[in-house]
Amino acid sequence: LPDLREESIVEVTVYFADRDRDIPNRRRSMPQQRFDMGYVNNVHHDHRLAAMDARYHGVEETLRLERFSWDFTNAADKSCEEIDQYACLYTHAFEPGEIMPKGCITPSCQVCLVSAVDFRGSW
Repeated sequence: LPDLREESIVEVTVYFADRDRDIPNRRRSMPQQRFDMGYVNNVHHDHRLAAMDARYHGVEETLRLERFSWDFTNAADKSCEEIDQYACLYTHAFEPGEIMPKGCITPSCQVCLVSAVDFRGSW
């Protein structure tokens, strides 16, 4: 049987090398490529994240992540409002409009990545 894991690493490495091609002096090291591959496979494909806690010496915990779909092209303000609502709901540390203020996403924005894996902790 072919080693699909190695094949995935090569595909992800090629993807990020191509993506970073136009950025001067920006190349990912192997640990970064492995992280990118893990992030792409676990979060985007399987909708889950494997977390390792050093206190448990290798006990793996799989967490389910909720996936949201926001349209920054056609409904930027509505999407920003929804992001703010979720941040306020889960953290109780932010005021409405604090995370994504109205008008912060404009037609000149090409990419907006909002990534929150875990809201637990001190703020």
